[in-house]
Amino acid sequence: MTIFELLLYICLLFSVFKKTRNSNILIVFLLCIMVGIAAFRSIDIGVDTIHYYEDYLFAVSMHSLSDKQAGELLFAFMTYVFRNYLNYDWYMLFWYSCIIFSAGFVIIKSSKNKFLSLFLFIACCFYTNSLNVMRQFVSSFLMFIAMYEYTKENFNKYKIMLICVVCYFIHNSSLILWPLFFVKKMDMSKILQLSLVLGSFVLGFFLTRYLYVIFEILSTYAGRFGGYLLYEGDGERNFISNLGVNIMFIATLFIASPNTIKTVYFKAYFISMVLFNIVGSMYYLTRITDLYAIAQIICLPTAIYEYKNRTGKYIYILLLISYALSRFYIKGLYPFLPYDFRDNINLFSF
Repeated sequence: MTIFELLLYICLLFSVFKKTRNSNILIVFLLCIMVGIAAFRSIDIGVDTIHYYEDYLFAVSMHSLSDKQAGELLFAFMTYVFRNYLNYDWYMLFWYSCIIFSAGFVIIKSSKNKFLSLFLFIACCFYTNSLNVMRQFVSSFLMFIAMYEYTKENFNKYKIMLICVVCYFIHNSSLILWPLFFVKKMDMSKILQLSLVLGSFVLGFFLTRYLYVIFEILSTYAGRFGGYLLYEGDGERNFISNLGVNIMFIATLFIASPNTIKTVYFKAYFISMVLFNIVGSMYYLTRITDLYAIAQIICLPTAIYEYKNRTGKYIYILLLISYALSRFYIKGLYPFLPYDFRDNINLFSF
């Protein structure tokens, strides 16, 4: 059993028992282990890890910051600080603490079954994908905290604005989540949401050729993000896996209570489905939809908690586990194996 599978099944096991499923002590302990696994991994794990390492090595002066011209100044500046005053181990530890403890914070504050949420965090590829696109996931999960703040009845708009600005200067893709902070009082019926999700699935999967023309034109005005708007080509999407993601949402929509559907988390989950259906053939842009999609790690346990039909609940749980494990084993595990720790880890050498 791999280290990622061990984490996954520990979370699933703990989610079953009432005494463990919402234990903050166990959650924090496991989060610390997850930070260590991610931060101290070999530079061979994850396609982008070596590139982050090289950027770190070259950040010896303010003039060498690789993202300075791109506008992601905060990430570049922090790279410079850790390169010159600490070391690579602390650099990785800092960023993965931002990712994993941000996710853990929202889970602890919002989830009805904390270990089930952590299970979904791993199984739905958010944890493992962060080993590839670290910078975007730092931004994504700090924005997850902003999403949590927005769920409050009397939210602090200045706190949310500050998080948005900070995240923008870590990874500009966080801009795509900003529209969420204007839809708190907007409600849609289940029928309308179902229609939009099914319509977007048909549009994105079967009418790709029409979308391709539109996004190809838009890509010329998107600067360095132009590549995000380009399709990979016909045949790249898997009908079964795409349908499975949609079925999971539709099942959740069907059993979710009216109060759950009104939450900011569910609205984000809904938006993620529409966006994913439309841009599912665009490799880079599907990454950006994760800013919305992370809300499902709160929505799915909430739907289970509130659903009172025992038989229906067991069927839904079986669907959820099948959905999560399918994602984990198809996309979330094998690209990051074999796992190995870095040599010469030393937190006390500067």
